[in-house]
Amino acid sequence: MRKNQILTIFFAILIALYFVFNVFKLSIILDNDFGWHLKTGEYIKNYGIPQNDPFSYTMPSFPFVNHAWLTSLLVFELYSLESKFLLPTLFTLLAFLSVLLIVYPFWSKQNRVPKYLILILAILCLAAFAPYIGIRSQVASWLMFSILFVVLLNKKLFESYKILIPLLILVWVNIHGSFIAGIFILTIVIIVKTIKNKKVDKTNFLVLIGSFFATFINPYKERIWNEVWMQLSDGKLDERIVEWLPSFYFFNPSFLILLVLSALLMLKYQKKVSWEEKILYLILSSQAILTTRHVPIFSLFSLYLILKSLNFFAEEIKKIKYGLSRFKKASIYFSIIIFVILVLENFFWIDWLSKYSVSKFYPQEAVIYLKNNMPHGNIFSEYGWGGYLIWQYPEKKVFIDGRMPTWKWNNAPSKELSNAMDTYLKILRGEIDSKNIFTQFNIDTVLWSKSQNQKTKDSNLKKILKHIEDKFNKYYKFSLNYNFLEELQNEGWKVVYEDKTSVILKIQ
Repeated sequence: MRKNQILTIFFAILIALYFVFNVFKLSIILDNDFGWHLKTGEYIKNYGIPQNDPFSYTMPSFPFVNHAWLTSLLVFELYSLESKFLLPTLFTLLAFLSVLLIVYPFWSKQNRVPKYLILILAILCLAAFAPYIGIRSQVASWLMFSILFVVLLNKKLFESYKILIPLLILVWVNIHGSFIAGIFILTIVIIVKTIKNKKVDKTNFLVLIGSFFATFINPYKERIWNEVWMQLSDGKLDERIVEWLPSFYFFNPSFLILLVLSALLMLKYQKKVSWEEKILYLILSSQAILTTRHVPIFSLFSLYLILKSLNFFAEEIKKIKYGLSRFKKASIYFSIIIFVILVLENFFWIDWLSKYSVSKFYPQEAVIYLKNNMPHGNIFSEYGWGGYLIWQYPEKKVFIDGRMPTWKWNNAPSKELSNAMDTYLKILRGEIDSKNIFTQFNIDTVLWSKSQNQKTKDSNLKKILKHIEDKFNKYYKFSLNYNFLEELQNEGWKVVYEDKTSVILKIQ
C-alpha cells in the first residue's frame, strides 16, 4: 500500500472519529436556545403556529415570528423518540454533510490534489466551525449554503439545476432566517454573470424572481421579512450576543489558516477565479471577520476556493520536472502540521467545553428546588438560562430568553415591555430601579448564576475568556462597578438556596 493511500485512510478515519466526538459533545453540551426551540415545536404540534409570544411574561402580546419553525418542530418530534444520541447525530451529520458536499466535486481522478490533502482541509474546515456546531437551526442552514455554492459556482451544475433553486429557498425559509443571505448570494451571482456575459439570461432572472416569491411560502408570509430585517437593522447585537462579536476576540486558528490560505491562493490565481467568486469572497470574509457567527459560511466557501486553487497549482507544476512529486511531498508535511495544530486546538478547548455541560452550566438542582417550593410570583433569571427554563420549568414564564434580543415594539400594551432586552441590561447595570420593574411584573424570586458573583481559581484558558468577557461586560452582563445580587441583598432580598452553579434569592 502506498504512502498516499495510507494517509488518505488515516485522515478518513480521523474524520469518522471527529464525527463521533462531535456527537458525544452535543450529547453533553446544551445550546442556550435548545429549550425554547423544543417547546416551540411542542406548541406547534399541539396548538399550531404561535402568533404571539407564549413563553414570556414581559412581552406576551408581541407578534412572535419563529423563522425556524420547521426546525423546531423537527427537534420536538425527534426528541420525543427519547434517544439520547438521535438529535446530536442528526445535527452533526448536517454539519459534516455541508463540508463533504463542498469536497465531493474535487474527489475525482481528474483532480490532481492528493486525496489526503483534501481530507485534512475538510477537517480544518470542520474545526473552524466546530464551536458553532450544536442542536440549533443555523446548522441546517449550512447545508443550504453548501448546496447553493456548489450549484452557483459550477457552470454545468448551474445550467442543469438552477431551476430547482427556488425549491431550495422554499425549504430554507422555513428552517432558518439566513435564507435572506441565500437570496443575496443568488442575486450577486446572477447580476455578475449578466454583466460579464453582456447578455440578459431570462431564465436566470426567472430563477431569482421565483426564489424571492418562494420566501413568502411560510406560515408567517411577509412577516418573516420583518423578523429578518429587525435583526439585520439592530446595530447593538454585537453588544448583546457573543456570537455577533468580531472573530479576532476568539481563539480559532483553523479559521485563521483558512482565511490566510484562501487569500493567498485567490491572489495568485485571481485571473482564473471568476468575478462572482471574488466578490463573494470579499463579502463573506469581511462578514466572518466582523461577526464570528458568519465563520461557518465563510469556512465552507473558502474550502471550495482553496481546493479549486490547489487544482490550478497542481496543473501548473505538472509541467515542471518532479513538480507533482514535490507537491505531494510538501502536501504530506503540510497535512502533518495542520494535524498537530488541530490536536493542540482541541486540547485547548476541552476546558472551555467542560464549562458548558448541562450539569455545570444550567441550574438543574435549582429548578428542582423551585418546583418543590413554587414561587407565588414571577422569576427573574439570566438571559442565557431563559431557554432552559422554558423547557425544564414550563410552570413559570420567563423575563427574557434567546429569542428576544431584537424585539422592539412601540405598540406594546401598557402592562408589557416594549424592549425586554434593554430593560434587562439596564437592571444589571443599575441604570434603572429594579424595584419598579419587579413590582410591575410581580417578581418575588431571582435565579442567578453563582459564578457571576463569586471569585474562583481560574485556569489560564478561563482567564483568557474572562478577559474577552470583561471587554464587553458593560453591554451584555454586569457593569464593572455594579453588583446586581449585592444590591438586591442590600434591599432586603435573602438567599434561600445555592449550589455550585446557581443561587436563588427571595424578597423578605
